[in-house]
Amino acid sequence: MRNLPYWFSGCGEVKYLYLFYVIYIGNDMTNMTLAIPDELMLVMKRHPDIKWSTVAREALWDKAKILELMDKLTAKSKLTEKDALEIGRKINEAVAKRHGFL
Repeated sequence: MRNLPYWFSGCGEVKYLYLFYVIYIGNDMTNMTLAIPDELMLVMKRHPDIKWSTVAREALWDKAKILELMDKLTAKSKLTEKDALEIGRKINEAVAKRHGFL
């Protein structure tokens, strides 16, 4: 286990380390707190040359761009969520049959 600050004493086993990153969005600054597993922290410590806040920011942007695209694609859709789930199930079943899983 790593050396923990004195204020962690009595907390029991610590499974996550909380990191504080400052993420710059335009001229505004937003703080974000992330909980990461110990195993990930060990990998990060082995690569101190990596700017992990930049990695996190880019991953968040990538996800946000996908969500924006999904919003645009579904904005005019007349399908209900139930319809979409049913279509998805049929596609999954057809793919499974085609590849011999069913």
